[in-house]
Amino acid sequence: MLEYEGVFQYALSKRMSTAWATFLRPARAVPTTAWSSPSAKTFRPSVQTFVILQIGLWIFGTGEAFLLQPAGVSPWTVLAQGVSLQTD
Repeated sequence: MLEYEGVFQYALSKRMSTAWATFLRPARAVPTTAWSSPSAKTFRPSVQTFVILQIGLWIFGTGEAFLLQPAGVSPWTVLAQGVSLQTD
C-alpha cells in the first residue's frame, strides 16, 4: 500500500466526508496541458511551449526585480549569508 493510499484510508476512517476525501486523493496519471510534449523524450520544444517558457521566465524576472528594488538584495542572497554565518 502506498503512503497516499494510507492517508486516504485514514481520512475515511475518521469519518471525513467522502466528497472531501475524494477531492484530496492524488491523481493516478500526470495531467496533460496544451503545451505538454507529445512524448517523454522530446528534446525540442514546440514554438508554443517555448513562448510560454519565455513568458514565465519574464514574469519571474520581473517579480525578482521588484524584490530587489526596495531592499537591494535578493532573498536567496540573504538566505545564503544567514546560512554562512550560522555554519562558520
